[in-house]
Amino acid sequence: MHHFTTNTGNVAANYAAVFILGGHGAMLGIPEDENVGRTLNWAHENNLFTISICHGPSALLATTLINHSFTKAIRWLYFQILLIK
Repeated sequence: MHHFTTNTGNVAANYAAVFILGGHGAMLGIPEDENVGRTLNWAHENNLFTISICHGPSALLATTLINHSFTKAIRWLYFQILLIK
């Protein structure tokens, strides 16, 4: 992940989406990982899909680690919860 986030040659056209797996593991360490935050923000800035299942949306909290709005991530999580209901 660190190599991906520091490689300036990443071309968004080479990717369709970022997929975040679910399960309890997604809640351990991933929400605090700045590289995950950089990757998710990069995907958002390049209009790529972000797909997440089960506990995976907890990774979206990583987007708040580097100058991004916590409220934005929480709104997205809340929207996902509404879709499930």
